[in-house]
Order: sequence, then structure tokens, then C-alpha cells
Amino acid sequence: MSEHRKLLVVTVDIDPRHDAEFNHWYDTVHVPEIVACEGIHSSWRLRSDDLDQRPRYVTCYVVDGPEALETDELMAVRGWGPFGDAVTNYRRLWFDWVGGMTKDEAEEADRG
Repeated sequence: MSEHRKLLVVTVDIDPRHDAEFNHWYDTVHVPEIVACEGIHSSWRLRSDDLDQRPRYVTCYVVDGPEALETDELMAVRGWGPFGDAVTNYRRLWFDWVGGMTKDEAEEADRG
């Protein structure tokens, strides 16, 4: 297991003809299955309102590290399910935490 959690960012486009069905499946089947796996801690999704932006969808996962994607449990549920032929522009990006601050922490720092 990695020493620090990482952020996995997955970007994708979906054929507009499958947009509604894809989002329903992703939110009600795929993400719950993924987040239930060991080493996957949370997830959130974003979609651009700009229909011409590529990629249009971004999903972020907080994970223990790349090894979390190699478990038998996750291998059984990963992929695009019934939408494999409708997905394009797929990328998987890894990020390490470098910093951050809550509003309360910023206000405390301002008070010095």
C-alpha cells in the first residue's frame, strides 16, 4: 500500500445518444461498485456544461495508490459496462497531494 493516498482522475467522453443512460449506470451501478472495493475511499464526478468541451466528464477517486486498481475485487467491476463502444477520449491521470487549505485554516492563518 502507498504511504499517502492519491487522487485518480478519469476523463472520458460518451456518445451523446447514450448520455442519460450512461450517467444513470455510472451513478447507480459503477461508482458504488468501485467505491466498495478495498483501497478506494471516495469518488465524485463532474460534467462540463459546454457540449463542445473535450473531455466532457471527469471522475475523481481518492485511492490508496495504483495497486488498489489491481485487486481481484476491482478488476471484476472496472470498465465501461454496457457502454464500452460509446466511450471515447479516455484518460487516467494520477496526482499526489501537495497542499490545500480549508476556509477556516485560511482565516486562522490570516489572524496570524
